[in-house]
Amino acid sequence: MKIKKFLISLLLASATLACIAACTNGENSSTPSESTPQTIEHTWEKLSTIEEATCAAMGKELYYCVECGYVRVIFTEKLPHTESDWIIDTVPTLQIEGSKHTECTVCHEKIKTVTLPILEKISEGLSYTLSRDGTFYTVSGMGSCTDTDIVIPYIYNGLPVTSIRWGAFSGCSSLTSVVIPDSVTSIGDWAFQYCTSLTSIEIPDSVTSIGSIAFQYCTSLTSIEIPDSVTFIRGAPFSDCGSLTNITVSEGNTNYQSIDGNLYTKDGKTLIQYAIGKTATKFTVPDSVTSIGWGAFDGCTSLTSIVIPNSVTSIRDAFHGCKNLTIYCEATSKPSGWDDIWHLCYSNSNGTSYCPVVWNYKPE
Repeated sequence: MKIKKFLISLLLASATLACIAACTNGENSSTPSESTPQTIEHTWEKLSTIEEATCAAMGKELYYCVECGYVRVIFTEKLPHTESDWIIDTVPTLQIEGSKHTECTVCHEKIKTVTLPILEKISEGLSYTLSRDGTFYTVSGMGSCTDTDIVIPYIYNGLPVTSIRWGAFSGCSSLTSVVIPDSVTSIGDWAFQYCTSLTSIEIPDSVTSIGSIAFQYCTSLTSIEIPDSVTFIRGAPFSDCGSLTNITVSEGNTNYQSIDGNLYTKDGKTLIQYAIGKTATKFTVPDSVTSIGWGAFDGCTSLTSIVIPNSVTSIRDAFHGCKNLTIYCEATSKPSGWDDIWHLCYSNSNGTSYCPVVWNYKPE
């Protein structure tokens, strides 16, 4: 290390002498004359990286002038912190508040700190499943619990509760509200399917994934907010939610967004879920959309017409139960990327029905 510093110092000293005769950085220059050679600006090129920048310290890079050989050290800006998931410091109970924080995964500096309120109650009798490695629990069902307002605890048997299992509360028609703790990171497939009385559920900002049809047929749910922590959503999480009028996404979410109360990917290219409780009878898919997800409009009986632009190259089975709907397509025929049953309305023992389609539609 000492040899490296000595060589850099030697380069700087020798290059400075050479620079006097050839280049200037614009300071203390005189007007050129016959007896004074004209100076030029340095032309810098990177020679090497001396020290990489981190979130704790600036970096150092070595540059040299290709005209005169002058060498200089440039300091680069510190890197931004890499924020961790929420870390629970103190678990809230019925008597005391809790707290949680995020920190930099590199230097461990705390970034955010939040107080967790005292719990009003904890639902007793819920069933849990221990993970294979014995480090956490998953809520797996109602068990012997008779509460209609469920409060899932942070801790069970001394271990964190980190997920809600697939189908855990499916068919619990008496369930009216659920409080999910900040220890939970995932909500499984059809976890709350057919919870027809569910009117209130808050998804905490610890949750990173929401399973397929997780809230299907939650017919009393009028709104839902997706926090910025959610990075993965499987198909049609809110399909057939007949009262749902607004899906909100936190502005800080980097994967998803809400447009007019409907759920899209952040780039606006995939329409994931239309809030079917809206009273509007007409809807035009935005030109930014290239894909309409599976179950995106399932159960929507209010829409009588929808316009699909030429930009859409992929559609799954997206209109099941849309019994009043006529679909107007700008395409002249079904694109190859659309499912064969993309406009299926229903299929049961009484037969199969498809939503009527108008091709080569020209918007006014």
